[in-house]
Amino acid sequence: MPAPHLIDPRDLPVDFGRYRLLEVLGQGGMARVFLAELQGPAGFRKQVALKVMVPWTGGPGDSPDGLFLREARVGGLLRHPNIVDVYELGEQDHVFYFAMELVRGPSLRQFLQGRGALSP
Repeated sequence: MPAPHLIDPRDLPVDFGRYRLLEVLGQGGMARVFLAELQGPAGFRKQVALKVMVPWTGGPGDSPDGLFLREARVGGLLRHPNIVDVYELGEQDHVFYFAMELVRGPSLRQFLQGRGALSP
């Protein structure tokens, strides 16, 4: 399997460790987020948002590894109705990822485009 950041969305679904990557939900400079399904024993299935780190192409010393890992660790500690739950931080084929609660609905960008800026 190619690295998750190189997967053409038309080639989905593909397996990535215990997860089946179903579709791309978004991408930024540090990671790509997939709709994924955790596949467990006895037919267990759970849909999650799987954030997969992309290789860093910046200069030396600028690697976002620390930021990505800190985001996962802090997210795993926080419990609040307005913050997605982080279920797992892992590494597959030398690629860091973390599994998060899947929240259905519009993206923040879509929400703001339909409503306009929020008041402070």
